[in-house]
Amino acid sequence: MSNRKKLITVFSIIIVLSFLLVNFIQHKYVVPILMYHSVNPVSRPENRLLIVSINTFQRQMRFLKNQHYNVMSLEEIADLIKAKKKIPPKTVAITFDDGYKDVYTYAFPILKKYNLPATMFIITNEVGRPQNDRLSWDEIKIMQDSG
Repeated sequence: MSNRKKLITVFSIIIVLSFLLVNFIQHKYVVPILMYHSVNPVSRPENRLLIVSINTFQRQMRFLKNQHYNVMSLEEIADLIKAKKKIPPKTVAITFDDGYKDVYTYAFPILKKYNLPATMFIITNEVGRPQNDRLSWDEIKIMQDSG
């Protein structure tokens, strides 16, 4: 290979590496969102995508706390993004869908124990419907007031 070709190859490699370095430096942290539906002592294999056992949830929250994850509410994360502030590394969000009562009964005490915030998405038309085992407005308020 001629000296000219060697020089072009080296120069090309330097440009590519420089481009990769700039992209790596500018890379923005993508916040993982841990999404749950239900935390329940009865977790059957056929429901493993919707229900997590109390013990598993407890282990996961203890892991986040012990490994010093920065658990933030979705609202706090959205505020950082709107303000164009850097999201700290190891930031995660915890969410619950649907408003099942077992979130209040089983997950809420664990979240309080580890002082971890969470965001809940509820189906407002189903709040307080005992046949569906949904949260009441009072339970929702208690969780909201606790942070």
